[in-house]
Amino acid sequence: EYIQLCKRYYSTEPETVDFLKCAEEARMKINSWVKTQTKGEIPNLLPEGSVDEDTKMVLVNAVYFKGKWRTPFQKKLNQLYPFRVNSHESIPVQMMYLREKLNIGYIKDLKTQILELPYNGNISMFLLLPDEIDDASTGLEL
Repeated sequence: EYIQLCKRYYSTEPETVDFLKCAEEARMKINSWVKTQTKGEIPNLLPEGSVDEDTKMVLVNAVYFKGKWRTPFQKKLNQLYPFRVNSHESIPVQMMYLREKLNIGYIKDLKTQILELPYNGNISMFLLLPDEIDDASTGLEL
């Protein structure tokens, strides 16, 4: 029944893999599937060594989206800005810059600002920025 549900709702089928004997072969097969699904945009999702004989399961989903911003970012304005890794630490990272009037809102229950970055058509990216971070970690890795 599980396999039928996967086919029906996700247009996919789970595969059995012997990670104990063929971990590298399985990794390459998964990467090949992801590369095909993303039209070559993600050629190496699982780096060498990420799957080994101790691996029990790999669950992968791939979505390909290549939209154009309604108001394109200008590359000449890209520069280093501080990026907050956690509540105590920032690092400089290359960021895009845009000076534009955009929709911004606030979600009281989440104590979070929400910003809409529109693409051409009727698709948008929504960015959430919490007022506070409860601990020293944001879940981001350096």
